[in-house]
Parts: sequence; C-alpha cells; structure tokens
Amino acid sequence: MAANCRLTIAAHILTWLALAHRRGTELLTSDQSSVMDDSAV
Repeated sequence: MAANCRLTIAAHILTWLALAHRRGTELLTSDQSSVMDDSAV
C-alpha cells in the first residue's frame, strides 16, 4: 500500500473520530461510523 493511500485513510479516520467527539460519542464502532453523516455539523 502506498504511503499516500495510508495517509488518506488516516486523515479520514481522524476526521470521523473528531466528528464523533464533537457529537459527544465516547465509543464509535465501525458500523456507527459507516452510517454517520455530517449534515448535523
């Protein structure tokens, strides 16, 4: 896997974790993150 691809994946993961944190979610499963949308932000 290329370094750029890993960096992109890491950036997306950190973005979703930050969004969950802003919403007050303590634990975030992969199922929850796959259905989250950012329209409420």
